[in-house]
Amino acid sequence: MIGGKSSFIFVPLTILLLTFVVSGQRIAVLTPDKTEKSVNFAESLENHLSDKLKVLDDSMSESAYSSAVPATPFNLTTEESKRIGSAIGCEFFILLRAATQRRSAFGRAEYYESYAAVYVISSRTGRLVLWKLPRFEAAKPDIAENMLLIPLRLWQ
Repeated sequence: MIGGKSSFIFVPLTILLLTFVVSGQRIAVLTPDKTEKSVNFAESLENHLSDKLKVLDDSMSESAYSSAVPATPFNLTTEESKRIGSAIGCEFFILLRAATQRRSAFGRAEYYESYAAVYVISSRTGRLVLWKLPRFEAAKPDIAENMLLIPLRLWQ
């Protein structure tokens, strides 16, 4: 399961970002909901991306983002996206939201689902260039969360 899912986000994201000139590419990783799960996922993603791209400082990116906080951070217009990208000073920015939820289904024992909604936005065009929703299920919440982070660790 890990082998097949380990590239769930990184292969498309890496290919997309590497199709542009890599040197000097600045990217910001943002977590508008500021939850612990989102921040943990963002840190792991930043560690992976920092080998190939210039990942901007979290606090600086968050400060610039907060100067233009949109009403719906996961449903931006192209103009809002351009404004945010310009304020941060990056070529791309990534909006993340990660969580673990208890689930139940008829005929199935209680289980937990960990997911991460990943939005990659071009600051130049303001358009969404990649969207992924990796998700993993397990009997215990900590196992589901680790399954979500394992692909990130494989790339470090």
